[in-house]
Amino acid sequence: MKSKNSEEYSIFSKSATYQIRVAGDVKIDWADNIRDLQIIKEEDSDFGTVSVLTGQVEDQVALLGILSTLCDYHLVLLNLRILL
Repeated sequence: MKSKNSEEYSIFSKSATYQIRVAGDVKIDWADNIRDLQIIKEEDSDFGTVSVLTGQVEDQVALLGILSTLCDYHLVLLNLRILL
C-alpha cells in the first residue's frame, strides 16, 4: 500500500512540462540540458529582458540540472511552474 506522501510526490518522478522564467538572456547553446526547451524573450519593466523556457522535462533530477545550469550563468529565477 502506498502512503499518502508517496502518491502526492509521485508526479516529481515523472515527465512533465515546466515553464521557467529567469531575468536575463538565455542562449540556447549554453548547455545540452536546455536545448530541448523553447525559449521566448520578453521585456519586463522591473527586470529588463526575461527569458521564458518551456518544455518537457524528464523528471525532477533533470529539472534540477536545468536550474543549476541557469544558476551557473548567474540568472535570477523569477518563476517556476509545472504545466499539467
